[in-house]
Amino acid sequence: MGGASMRWVGLFALCAQSCYATSAGQVGLVGMAAKDDEEAFAETLRPADISPTRTSTRATRKLRVRVRAEERFQREVVGWQVRVYRQISRANELLVRDLGVELELVEIKPWAAKVDLTDLYPSFEELRTFDSAEDVDLVIGFMTPLPVTASLDQLGIASLLGRHIVLRGMDDADEYEALERALGRISNEEREKLYSARLRHKEVASLLHELGHHFGAPHERDSASIMNATYDNSMSSFSTYAVELMQLGIEARGRGGSAAAATSRMAALLRSTEWDGWIDEDRQRLLALLQGDSRERSNSTDREYSRPADDGKARPESDPFAESREAARSGQFEFAWERLQPILDARKDDGAVQRLACEISAARGPDSDASLTQCLRAVALAKDDPLPELILGRLLLRRGRVKEATKSLESAEAKILKAPESDWPWLTLGQIYRSASAVSLAERANSHVKDPKEANQVAAWAGQMRRSHASAFAAGLEQTDEIEYFGALERAGKAIREGAVDEALSANEALRKRFPKLPGAEVALCEALQAAGDLSRAKRWCQEAVKRDPRNGRGFLYLGFVLLASGAAAKSVPLLERAIELSPDEQQAWTLLDFTYRSVGRKDKASQLGLRFQERFGKSLPSR
Repeated sequence: MGGASMRWVGLFALCAQSCYATSAGQVGLVGMAAKDDEEAFAETLRPADISPTRTSTRATRKLRVRVRAEERFQREVVGWQVRVYRQISRANELLVRDLGVELELVEIKPWAAKVDLTDLYPSFEELRTFDSAEDVDLVIGFMTPLPVTASLDQLGIASLLGRHIVLRGMDDADEYEALERALGRISNEEREKLYSARLRHKEVASLLHELGHHFGAPHERDSASIMNATYDNSMSSFSTYAVELMQLGIEARGRGGSAAAATSRMAALLRSTEWDGWIDEDRQRLLALLQGDSRERSNSTDREYSRPADDGKARPESDPFAESREAARSGQFEFAWERLQPILDARKDDGAVQRLACEISAARGPDSDASLTQCLRAVALAKDDPLPELILGRLLLRRGRVKEATKSLESAEAKILKAPESDWPWLTLGQIYRSASAVSLAERANSHVKDPKEANQVAAWAGQMRRSHASAFAAGLEQTDEIEYFGALERAGKAIREGAVDEALSANEALRKRFPKLPGAEVALCEALQAAGDLSRAKRWCQEAVKRDPRNGRGFLYLGFVLLASGAAAKSVPLLERAIELSPDEQQAWTLLDFTYRSVGRKDKASQLGLRFQERFGKSLPSR
């Protein structure tokens, strides 16, 4: 994920845990909207397919590979042998097509490495000494997973045109737990599939990234490029320029005149190509290495051209703020908080630090007083930054403090209007309003989103809300009352789902007193009582439903069913006909009306209904 959008990842992580907690759909189907939202959110987390950009015309050249598996990696990564084999096999699918090269795994051996969780460089040097790779083309060392990082260069290190690469395992318990929190309504099977897909994508992307450096490709700006420095689930391919450099790099790995010529052509390509997709500092340092002494180059790694040029091999000091920020972006909030907490007091006037603390504390405990206090502190330092007020607004909404929340969100909106850097702030605001069922406000935020694909999700939801609650909007539901009204409707629906009908009746009575002109939870009560077999009370509430919510087809459907079950089939006919007029996609209404027509001897009507059903749905009525 690139520059501007990255700032909003923390809030989207918060939304992943809480923004979809409240159903915004029809009360009779409460819970469905939240599940649909989670499924839509899950799709945004699904990784892109990694695919070649061309088909190499060269004969495939095989590089013999030995894998060295460090001892903790063997203990901690379940099924590691199969995982390593598949990781290499999947990488080959792109390497063969793009570069005409294939990694041939010839053996897997153990490696008693000195594990350093903060830096791969010493372990890389140790591997190079431990296994000289004289009998193979490449040795790849696999090490224990890192607790948290989004940087691909903390996940691997590669020799430049040499014989060694070191990679970390990708297993991430924190990410799995974050997915469980964020996607609690989808099935365990779907969540497992998503985690597995992300894991496979990271494994292949990290291997290809380090191979890219190994063959001489510098970092690139495009977040979808495998050579971007930061992992992103949109990574899908090498750029054309990277492929061209890497093909030369494969030739340059050898010895003699042809290798030297290939190295010269790599340098010439870097010098002559005017392309702003490369990170220029990386390009310049790589160029210096390629033009320098071949012996120095043979001992170089990608660290020599993907870090500040003047720091030699000394590793940078730990930066708690940077580490915490990376952890938060990866959804690993406990680790992020652990790294940030020690510097909070010392940097209490630092807006960036306090904003990050707001993001993390809100994600860790959105209902805690500490998160509210932290975000209030961040808001005071925010100046023109809308993010703390967006998070604060979300926290206040969770507490039912609607007026304060609205004030905070309106202030954030004013800041976004002053500097509309991208779609992400508007998408975030729209999702927050959506989670609170503030239809009009969500539509207002969504109107600023430029990308139609991104805007469609909120637009589709808002359209469904307006159709499902057409009677309420027609009766004059005010924009300022939407959050309160739909929240009360949700509470009544929650009681119904839990089987607490009497509690639902009380909640509905309170709703009707607060909004006397608007429909309440009558349709849901009608449905619940009918399902429970309480036909007497069901009839009363179904009649109340069609009276107070005359545009809701489900009220007519259930009243028709109750009358049919009570022996009044003829009286149910016009009700079921009206249900189909209002909700033509409700197949249950068609089936029930077909049965009712036949019960009252109207086979002609039943035949006509069957033809209409066939035309609309492309199949016969289930009752036929």
